[in-house]
Amino acid sequence: MSNRFLCCLGGGSSSKVVQDPSELPQQQPQQSPDPSDSSDTSDQPNSQPHSSGESGDDEGPSTGIKFRWREIEDGTENFGITHLIGQGNYGKVYRCNFPRIHKVGAAKIHNNNITAALSEFVAETTTLYAADHPNVIKLLGKYFGIQKSVLVYEFMPNGSLDHHLFAHARQVQGLTKPTRVLDWDTRMRIAREFNSSGTQGYIAPEAEEFGLISTKSDIYSYGVFLLVLLTGRKAYDIKRPVAKEKLTDWLMPVWTRLEYAPMVVDVALGNKYSVEGLNRLFQTARMCINAQALERPAMDFVETMVREAAAFPVPEETPESFVGIESICNHVDIMEEASTSTSAAMAAKPTVVRKTMAKQFTGKREDSPLHSAVRRGDFSAVKDILSNHMESEEELRELLRKQNQCGETALYVAAEYGDAEVVAELIKYYDLEDAETKARNGFDPFHIAAKQGELDVLRVLMEEHPELSMTVDLSNTTALHTAAAQGHVEVVEYLLEAAGSSLAAIAKSNGKTALHSAARNGHAEVVKAIVAVEPDTATRTDKKGQTPLHMAVKGQSIDVVVELMKGHRSSLNMVDSKGNTALHVATRKGRIKIVELLLNNNETSTSTKAINRAGETPLDTAEKIGHPEIASVLKARGVPSAKAINNTTRPNAARELKQTVSDIKHEVHHQLEHARETRKRVQGIAKRINKMHVEGLDNAINSTTVVAVLIATVAFAAIFTVPGQYADELSSLLPGQSLGEANIADRPAFAIFFIFDSIALFISLAVVVVQTSVVAIEHKAKKNMMAVINKLMWLACVLISVAFLALAFVVVGEEERWLAVGITVFGATIMLTTLGTMCYWVIMHRIEASNVRKSRKESMARSRQSGLLEFSGILTKRMYAI
Repeated sequence: MSNRFLCCLGGGSSSKVVQDPSELPQQQPQQSPDPSDSSDTSDQPNSQPHSSGESGDDEGPSTGIKFRWREIEDGTENFGITHLIGQGNYGKVYRCNFPRIHKVGAAKIHNNNITAALSEFVAETTTLYAADHPNVIKLLGKYFGIQKSVLVYEFMPNGSLDHHLFAHARQVQGLTKPTRVLDWDTRMRIAREFNSSGTQGYIAPEAEEFGLISTKSDIYSYGVFLLVLLTGRKAYDIKRPVAKEKLTDWLMPVWTRLEYAPMVVDVALGNKYSVEGLNRLFQTARMCINAQALERPAMDFVETMVREAAAFPVPEETPESFVGIESICNHVDIMEEASTSTSAAMAAKPTVVRKTMAKQFTGKREDSPLHSAVRRGDFSAVKDILSNHMESEEELRELLRKQNQCGETALYVAAEYGDAEVVAELIKYYDLEDAETKARNGFDPFHIAAKQGELDVLRVLMEEHPELSMTVDLSNTTALHTAAAQGHVEVVEYLLEAAGSSLAAIAKSNGKTALHSAARNGHAEVVKAIVAVEPDTATRTDKKGQTPLHMAVKGQSIDVVVELMKGHRSSLNMVDSKGNTALHVATRKGRIKIVELLLNNNETSTSTKAINRAGETPLDTAEKIGHPEIASVLKARGVPSAKAINNTTRPNAARELKQTVSDIKHEVHHQLEHARETRKRVQGIAKRINKMHVEGLDNAINSTTVVAVLIATVAFAAIFTVPGQYADELSSLLPGQSLGEANIADRPAFAIFFIFDSIALFISLAVVVVQTSVVAIEHKAKKNMMAVINKLMWLACVLISVAFLALAFVVVGEEERWLAVGITVFGATIMLTTLGTMCYWVIMHRIEASNVRKSRKESMARSRQSGLLEFSGILTKRMYAI
């Protein structure tokens, strides 16, 4: 059945015929393409002549007809545009006349330079030649050359199933022009992506995985066909969530819960169906798409089921293809998303049907009894459950915070179902933190109520916790934003009044405000409400630089465009990140009425001459995309092309170029002179600064010499002025004491004094010797020598200080020992602070010098002036330590 459309759309799936379903587990050996065909390259560029004559072609089930390249060229009038049917993944498909066999075929051209295209050619050649099935399209023959290969199928003038089901919806949505789908001369447009709009989703699992086709495969395809008719959705759609692209996967919840069926039925049906009939058709489709081919019913039984003449056969277990079903609530959320099906465009916007609360989901979602009572709408049960937990505040809070598998609290469920009475009862016991609890979909109770348009619920929640109006989901979407996107104008007006106009200025993570979404979805009343309270949002741009007007002209609502033009006319000339004005976007989308509306506005005069980053005016865009009607309107209104604008702005291009070159030459000469003068001044400044540094370093060296002599003198004299004097008379000597010995020699303080004083003396003398003996000429050598001498002088100062403090303990005596301790603490503090500061300055100076050297190495390619400026910047420091 639907497998007949497989090959004409270029699905590329290999398939094999099986007459008996019992043969399904066994895979038949495949035949390779006839190797003799590879020589058939005559009349193709860079090819060799065909080895066989024209009359030597055979026709049979194993080889098919061997077509020649010239034959295909003539049959398509050299691949003329009038013969083009469409384009698949790896090549184009042409309608081709073959006088030799008195048939019309569909020639599918493969590019052999693409590996995948060549693989597809081999797979289809191998399997379809052997196919002998009434519902599989017949492969007439092939051509194989060096650069190109061709498969010729029987031609089906009635088009594809997908086209018949969804072509009219595309016309309504403006994707194609109206065509007579059964008339070849109209050259119906084929969808560009066959994988997303062709036969994927119709193919039975055994045919897709093993290439096995039987009458049971037709039953599967018929089941999918039923689902497409019931839901108005494609059998395969890449816009669905991952792993749910196939309609059979997307509809998983319906197989276990037929009460979900009304949620997914095509809105074009309205209410013109019975629930029993709907369930019967879904059950029939479920049986047809069983993963086990042998368990699918026969077609006569399917017909009986559809005609309501057979009872439902209840399966014992879920079919294999549905094993591993995910949390059922995730699927329901997907089904209830605000995307409009293709067939919805053919009908007026349906009235939103409130969810029923007749079923209990305990065990399926891990709902608590409170969840279940809320779902049923049983207000008395809700009050009873709450009253039973009133004794313990902790238990009550735990009950209210309980989340099911979907992360929904009882308050969330009540808000989602729009039960204002239950919400009013529950919210009494929720604090703000618990009321903001988000479900796994990122929505909190307030947000989901705004999405559902439940104004009464929002009023109840706002009265208790006004802060809820500022909650956002995972993408920073506010409740106002969601309500605006859904077109709930009453909710939008209430939120703007209750929460303030600043709520409209909050943007999503992609930069879009509520006005952006309302404008894109064509909700004129919502746009009017937002612009009335917050006019500045009309000029807000998202991360792509798009204003709400850019979003509005993508749609088809003229009222929205008019409302936005009333607010800020300046937005007419605003451009997005690609340089497109609203007129560019409307032209690209083919919105001729909106284009005329924009051109009628006086403010649009600037945007008519705007050139985007692609170098196109609106007229260029219309001609490039292929909108001749819009192009004629733009030309009639005087909209120029980019080429015309460039020609009018460059009448004296040669003279302007000459003048520009002259100006550049004079400017460069002036810059060079200025740089030369600057370099001289910088060099003079650097020399003066360097001289100051040399003088400062010489002064430091001389000062160090004087200090070293002073410390040596003090240290030398201190040993002969010891407190308590010396033993200088034999008559006054004590036992064990020698003549000239210090009277305090046996005290520890004297030993400390003697050692530290001696070291300070000899360090100072060493510095004096170096200073008077070594002559440093180079500036860097002087700095290095001074750095070493400075550290030695620091050490000498510390040692002489310790020697002084040691004698202080002797001089003050035992009774006044506290004086010595005090002076020790005071002196140590001063010395440590001074030396610490000096160390910090030394370290910082070295770090800066190291950075200067590193940056100087990295900037070797820079000008000399730049280097001098950097150097002078370091030298102009007021002081530094070495």
